[in-house]
Amino acid sequence: KHKELLARMQLAIRKAEPLLAGFKTRDHLPEGYEQYGVALTIMALEALDPKKYREKITHLTDYLICQQGTEGGWGYGPPYKPPEGGVRTEGSGSPKKKEIRYYDLSMSQYVMLGLWAAKHANMKIADDVWIDAIRWLVKGQDEAGQWKCCYTGGKSDPGGAVNMTMTTAGVAGLLLCKRNLSIEGWRQVSEEALPALEKGFKHAELH
Repeated sequence: KHKELLARMQLAIRKAEPLLAGFKTRDHLPEGYEQYGVALTIMALEALDPKKYREKITHLTDYLICQQGTEGGWGYGPPYKPPEGGVRTEGSGSPKKKEIRYYDLSMSQYVMLGLWAAKHANMKIADDVWIDAIRWLVKGQDEAGQWKCCYTGGKSDPGGAVNMTMTTAGVAGLLLCKRNLSIEGWRQVSEEALPALEKGFKHAELH
C-alpha cells in the first residue's frame, strides 16, 4: 500500500509540473501568498528534479526564510519580499525578521518541511533560522508538554485548544530543526530543546 500511495503521489506531482514550473522568479508570488503553498511547491519541485528546478527552489526558499517572524515561527501578516541576490547564507545570519501578529504552528510545520526539502536540494540555510524556530517552539510548549495551533506574541492564543495534532507538530518540528542544524548550532540550543522533546514524548505516551 505504501508503494502504491507513493506512486500515486509521484504521478500527481508529475501532472502538476507545468503549474509548478510557473514559479520563475520571486515576483511571481502573489501578494499574501500563504506559506503553505510555497512550502508544498518546494517539496514537489525537489521530488521532481532538484537540479532542473534549482533556481525556482532558491527563490521560494528565500521567500520562506524572509517570512520568519521575530520570535522564530511563521504566521499571518504582510509578506516580505526577499532582497535581490537572495538571503541564504553560510552562517552569517538571516535577514531582519518581520513582525507577525498571529503565529501559526500548523503553518510553521509546513514551512520547516519545505526548508528541509530545500536542504535536500542543496540550499544553504543559516543555522539561526533553525535556532530561532527551536526557541519559538520551546516557548510555545505548555507545562504538560503540549502545543496549540495559534500564538500571539509567543504565547498561546486563549481561544485555541491544545491537541495531539499540534503537539505532534511541535515535537516533529524540534526534531526536524535538530536534524538540519550544524553541530555547533545544536550546542547553542540543546539545553533548551532536549527537555521540551522529553516533555512532548512523555505527553504522547500518556495520551
